[in-house]
Amino acid sequence: MATPEQQHVCARERCRCGLGPLHGAAGALFGVLLLLGLLPAQAEVVDPPPLSPPASMPPAAGLMSVGSTAAAEPVTDPAVLERSRRLADTFMGELQAALGEAVAKGGLMGAVAVCRERAPAIAERLSRASGALVSRQARRNRNPDAAPDAVTLALLPAFEAEPLLAPGRPREQLVAYAGPTGRHLRYLRAIPTAPTCLGCHGTQIDTAVQAAIDAHYPQDRATGFAVGDLRGVFAIDWPPVAADPE
Repeated sequence: MATPEQQHVCARERCRCGLGPLHGAAGALFGVLLLLGLLPAQAEVVDPPPLSPPASMPPAAGLMSVGSTAAAEPVTDPAVLERSRRLADTFMGELQAALGEAVAKGGLMGAVAVCRERAPAIAERLSRASGALVSRQARRNRNPDAAPDAVTLALLPAFEAEPLLAPGRPREQLVAYAGPTGRHLRYLRAIPTAPTCLGCHGTQIDTAVQAAIDAHYPQDRATGFAVGDLRGVFAIDWPPVAADPE
């Protein structure tokens, strides 16, 4: 597994499905994504404000405990939960817009390029702006750097068994675990497989699209999904100074 620094630089490059406002059949599928809770109801995307004091906050990568074997325990912290939700919404909203534009111009081949190039850049920028480590993790990952660490692995069975708690409500959880600089908090949100995800992650993938996936991700494990399966999770890690600035 890559070092924390490497993971922060690449921002845990992943491919997830999401489409912006489209027309015709694509527009109908966009509506399905909204119903599944994979896209925010509002299209407006706003960067979460930096946590205070931003000037003294070191880069998130230096504080995260990636691959920690420490047990995680559920916690209740409304402020951190709200920050995490906003980050996840912003990430998904920006990726949705980029994917929608790419698919409209070049079909699913464009979506593969967006997931490879734009998704890591979005996660990197949100990480630096917030002081958290914004990423996505998946057991059946496309990029091997997306492999879940021990903290996430321990929580995945519940997410895999029930990605959606109710229509439009993906499973989420906030936990605490022991990291290198103290008590870290991690927010996880399920990413269920939507119908539009199947073009790149299902059982019948276009030959050209599969060739592009194979070329960029020779260790790809992210195919064979059905609608409703857990594709992965958003993971947002807060170091102690960010999770508890007081």
